[in-house]
Formats: sequence, C-alpha cells, structure tokens
Amino acid sequence: MSNECNVKIIDVSDIPEFPTDLGSRCLLLTKLGLNPYFNTEEEILEALEMTAADPKYLEICLKSSRCQGFYEQFKEGKTPFFEQDKIKVAEYRGRYWVTEGKHRVCMAKRLGVEKIQAVVTQLKEDIYSRLPCAGQAGRYKFHFIMEDDKQKCKCKGEIALLWVGKLKQECIYIDPYLPTPLHWMYDTDGKWIELTDGVKVKVETVSWEVKRLFSRRKIIKEIKSEVIISPDHRKTRIWLFSVKPKYKDSNIFTTPLNKLELKTLYRFGCWRRKYENRISRITL
Repeated sequence: MSNECNVKIIDVSDIPEFPTDLGSRCLLLTKLGLNPYFNTEEEILEALEMTAADPKYLEICLKSSRCQGFYEQFKEGKTPFFEQDKIKVAEYRGRYWVTEGKHRVCMAKRLGVEKIQAVVTQLKEDIYSRLPCAGQAGRYKFHFIMEDDKQKCKCKGEIALLWVGKLKQECIYIDPYLPTPLHWMYDTDGKWIELTDGVKVKVETVSWEVKRLFSRRKIIKEIKSEVIISPDHRKTRIWLFSVKPKYKDSNIFTTPLNKLELKTLYRFGCWRRKYENRISRITL
C-alpha cells in the first residue's frame, strides 16, 4: 500500500461490498442471530445484502442510538463524526474498501446515501477484489507417489491442496491461514474427518523401502486422498486445488507453488486477490 492519502468525497456506489467486520455492537446482526466472532464473513455478508432493501430491517438498525445518530447526520448531508473519527478507505482503480468507519458506511449503503467524505489511501495493487466462485461441489480423488533416495526425489500423480476458512474446533492441526497439502503429515488412517459442515477429507499413506545392491536405498510413499464437498456445505471460504509436478524429477515439496501445475477444482466464498498472491509464494 502506498503512503499517498487524501481526503475526498467519494460515491458510496463505488464501495462494492457491505463491511462485515462489525464486531459485537451491531444490533441488526444480533437480532438476526449472528455473531461476528463465530459466524463467517460469508454468512454475515449474505445477511447484510439480503436485508438491505427491506425497510423493516432498517427500523431495527435505527433502534441503536449510534446508528440513529448516523442517520440524523446523513439527513443533514454530513458524514457522521468525520472530524472526530475519520472514515478511511483503500482505493484501487476507482473502487473502495473500508478500513475504518465500517458501521457508518454500512448505514450509508442502507440509507441510499450517494456520497461520503473519507480519507483515501491509494493501493499499488489490487488485494481486495473478490475472486469468482469456481468448480462444482462433489467427490474428488487424488493419487500421488514419491520416490526418495536422499539424493533425488521423484514425484508423480497429483496431491490435494485444501484451504478452509472456518474449521471445526477439533481440527486444530489444520492451519486456517494457509492451504493444507493432504499428504502423510495429515494421514487420517483412511477415516473420514469433517473439517467444516459439508466438507470431509480422507488421507491414507503407505510407505515401503526398496533396497538396492549397488546404490542407495529408496523410500517410496503412496498417498491416496479424497475430498467430499457437499452442495449445502457451510458458507465459508473453501478452495480445493490439485498440485502436480511440471517435471518428472521435480520435488513438489521444495518447489514454490507458482512453479508447479496448480489447478483450482473448487472455490467458494470471500477469497480475495491477496490470498491468490499469498498462494503463489508458498511451498508445500
């Protein structure tokens, strides 16, 4: 992000999304039975968008003294409390994403306010645009073999790479901030493990040693994995890839993902450009 900041009058219509990071002080979310600390960004965004045009939900918002205060100042053509607490947004090519003042922007979008005052920071690259959903829910199978003689590692087949945003509490061994390669470190002994509602994985690894008379012994690992994604899975970020080596003698575990054959099989949820950039730089 650049350091170039300016106070501008911006069009609310150029803010493509409702802010979802509203904390526990949003009366509307409370009335809808949603908690920002437990519900996903996708669940909250869907609720905000579905209720935006219905006046009865605006009435709920206005029962909050804070939102009522925003409403009164918007009616006077002001940006509420801008001098005391500035609204801040990040801009990339005429589109804005809110970093400070999320409740006021949410109310502006609900009221149909056309323009607000904001401190604008110019982005050098697009990190906030959402990536489109891709692929179909269903059952995916993967088969991968690795041969390692300590000097050279040969890989063939494909391995699953899975990234899930909101995991079940018992899945503490999975990192929600990085994609997880379904290999021997995550072996489930052939049993199904549900990572989140509607997403199950199964990983089975078989290893054996091949002794050779005049050369180094070879360790062979065979990994079979499956991923089942139900069409009615929980509304959370899900991104499933297949990963293949580009060359026969490539070791996919020491090669950055942008140097491998990486294919998106399924993607759902609020994935943004910054996640795509992060994936390109990591290794398995």
